[in-house]
Amino acid sequence: VYTCTSGLLQSRIKESFDKASPIYKIYGQKELNEDLMGIENEEMNGKEIRTDMDIRLTYEGQILISTISGKAAIVDSIHSQYAWTQNYVELIAKKTNSINKWYMTYLFNEHPFIRKQIRQSQQGSQVIRYSTQLIKQLRLPKLPALSIQARIGDIYRKENKIQALRHRVADNRYRVQLAKLERIGK
Repeated sequence: VYTCTSGLLQSRIKESFDKASPIYKIYGQKELNEDLMGIENEEMNGKEIRTDMDIRLTYEGQILISTISGKAAIVDSIHSQYAWTQNYVELIAKKTNSINKWYMTYLFNEHPFIRKQIRQSQQGSQVIRYSTQLIKQLRLPKLPALSIQARIGDIYRKENKIQALRHRVADNRYRVQLAKLERIGK
């Protein structure tokens, strides 16, 4: 149903000191979380690299899985044209319209059949790392019709955004309360 491609080792990307060389932002865990949750966190700035090398760049709609967290996300337009490294594996559907992208993201992030396979492959391992080989070998459950995949994927996408917004509201309330306490203590 899908194939995998991994990114370049970041240490193999040769940095250029030529001011004419393009500067690329590096796709990281922050960007993956923002893409998964559907909201941007303006507080954190990502890394950048200046290089003349031909590197892999993200594109809108691309499915990436973090080999560190094991989470999958669909690249949003705000993170298009970022350099992506060996910390990510790209999932590419073998046939166009064979699987809904948000449903695929749901499968890798939440589905018990997939999560069980990952747990079993890592028994006895101290460091959890999701290899390209592991991701390639995962068996998918029987896939529902595309229309059902689309509904499940849409609900999953919306619930992630709702969860992120609730978390943001809770953080803001906490900051307001801390500010009030600080004023009381003066």
